[in-house]
Amino acid sequence: MTGLASDVIRAAGVVLTRGLGKDLEVAVIHRRRQGDWSLPKGKHEPGEHSIEVAVRETVEETGFTPVLDIPLPTQHYRVNGTPKTVEYWRAQATAGQFAENREVDHLRWLHPREAAALMTYPRDGELIRLAARTPPTIPFLLVRHTRAEKRVDWERRTGRDRSDPARGLLERGEWEARRLIPLLEAFGVRHLHSSDAERCLATLRPAAEAIGSGIRLEPTINEDHFSLDPEAGLARTVELFSQPWSTALCSHRPVIPAQLEALRAASGGPQFQHRIAPGSFFAFHRTWINAEAARRVRIIAATQRDLPPRHP
Repeated sequence: MTGLASDVIRAAGVVLTRGLGKDLEVAVIHRRRQGDWSLPKGKHEPGEHSIEVAVRETVEETGFTPVLDIPLPTQHYRVNGTPKTVEYWRAQATAGQFAENREVDHLRWLHPREAAALMTYPRDGELIRLAARTPPTIPFLLVRHTRAEKRVDWERRTGRDRSDPARGLLERGEWEARRLIPLLEAFGVRHLHSSDAERCLATLRPAAEAIGSGIRLEPTINEDHFSLDPEAGLARTVELFSQPWSTALCSHRPVIPAQLEALRAASGGPQFQHRIAPGSFFAFHRTWINAEAARRVRIIAATQRDLPPRHP
């Protein structure tokens, strides 16, 4: 083992659920070749994001389209001496129906306790138990706009002020915006909000078209407006965060650190390092169950996700 990323088998999967509370059930699969009871998962294809892998493998193995929820602990183990890393999410099954396939010959929907007991590998049972005892959540994604034309290049090319909100995306940024589509879809995002700057709007337009949603303008988080009145932008961010919808909000790199701190003050959650690459996003998984009265909403999990590198 050399320690290089290429020496690690990377995979992703889900604890697939349906129903809530006492009606909660978990999908368990029997893999034909391995002869074991397991959870839906599979290896990365070149250029795929872990989120895409989890969705694709779930559809291929179970026939159900998942909507991802909280991230679960990443598993690390060895397969024939090679280290393997599997990222997991809890997911809700939506449309679909199981059909026997090349990988899986049986699927059973079971109570979480029965599902955990059936698992061939105890680590899978632990994931099921954790998924079952964690309350349902609704995602809020805070997105940095994708790569935009540099201010100095925009000013030189157009003769317009470098702070002009009409400054748009580079070709690379347009590609990055398209790469965001399956990632936002994976979390079931249906409500899109954006700074009124063109570079933010252009970041969400492909996703808006894909999911059939409009984009609501949020002028208070425009970078220039925010520099003059940050309180208004932060208040609006917290207001959106407090609404129980699956939401994505596109913002600017200089604004996002203050937004993250405002959300942490309002609802708890981790402190991020603020290395914010173009197109990266912060996924907050929120619940209103057992939230403190002063906070109204509670963060169950929060992670930062970057786009995968461009694959030839």
